[in-house]
Amino acid sequence: YQATLDYIVRVTAEARKEDYETCPVRSRVFFVLSNIYYMIDFFGYEKEVTDLLDYIEHQVAMDEDTHMRLLHMRAQIDFDYDRFDEAQAKTEDMINRTPFNAFRQRSGYHMLRAIAYAKGEVELALRYSQIAERYAEHIQIQRSLAEGKLWMAVYLQRLEQDAQAHEMYLAALDYYDRYHLPREVTYHDASAEYAELRGELEEAVTLRQQLVKHVADSASIYNQMVAHWQYCRTLG
Repeated sequence: YQATLDYIVRVTAEARKEDYETCPVRSRVFFVLSNIYYMIDFFGYEKEVTDLLDYIEHQVAMDEDTHMRLLHMRAQIDFDYDRFDEAQAKTEDMINRTPFNAFRQRSGYHMLRAIAYAKGEVELALRYSQIAERYAEHIQIQRSLAEGKLWMAVYLQRLEQDAQAHEMYLAALDYYDRYHLPREVTYHDASAEYAELRGELEEAVTLRQQLVKHVADSASIYNQMVAHWQYCRTLG
């Protein structure tokens, strides 16, 4: 992320010039910078992220897709602070504004899935996952399909539907193998939770250890923090 951050900082400095005021993608440039700050370390760069979102929203002409991405990021920030009702309201607003945009529908229902699960509404999380999967199939985002199946396996296991959960987990692994998908943060996180729910604690700990190693060289401080926290929690 660091090289990208350095580059996009220079680009946004250029984009602030009067010559670019009517550029149709100007708002996206600032949004990309806010997104990179968020991915590296939202809590460390919170002021930079929120200041940029405010600047885009109030001082830069936005195209519709950037507006929806901004709305989604504000929902994600609410989610990070456990403001689930606010996150849900913003997400539903985005979904209602984009009925024919499969990309935004997928990301919207993916967020609703996370909110429902965080609130302990497992059956609802499963239903939202199934809706998100349909949109991911339509736009052929294989990574999203694989990760969605992992989380559905977790939800089915929590609902004590063991056979269906195992079948879904194997289907997820098949997606990773078939499309040569990298096994990154979500793979380790969801797989570890699935193993833990099945009572396979050694496997869960191994997956958590693998995730800690995976994010060790990552520029994302947030991912490092979450990986270590989940590893310690699994150890008890």
